[in-house]
Amino acid sequence: NRIFKGEGKTNCFLALGSTDGVISVWKVGMKNALAVVKNIDPNNMINDFSWSEDGFTLYVAGKNLVTLYFSEKELGLPISLDEKTMLLENRHGKTRKISVQALPETPYQLSLKKTQPIEMTKPFTPVLT
Repeated sequence: NRIFKGEGKTNCFLALGSTDGVISVWKVGMKNALAVVKNIDPNNMINDFSWSEDGFTLYVAGKNLVTLYFSEKELGLPISLDEKTMLLENRHGKTRKISVQALPETPYQLSLKKTQPIEMTKPFTPVLT
């Protein structure tokens, strides 16, 4: 999800994908979706999607890669990480800082974790072309 400010308030947007190849983008609190895109991948379901770092682009992965672009007029201005932290702390209270550790996804990775500590030097940032 992404948080933007526009029209004098903050708005949260999220994207939903379905097994029939439809993706919808919602502004939290609205009865209708901001955008509904059908037939993104007509013969295949949507496997994954991800927002770009600036929040204006949504990458959709199915059998093919599809890119959806949104404008500042549609979403507003993205809030900074500090603004997001303050907003979430005001709504939900302060949270303690925890270190991010990679979670094993397969039995093989779990067996490696028992023998070798996992070290993360910096977050992984995918490169999209």
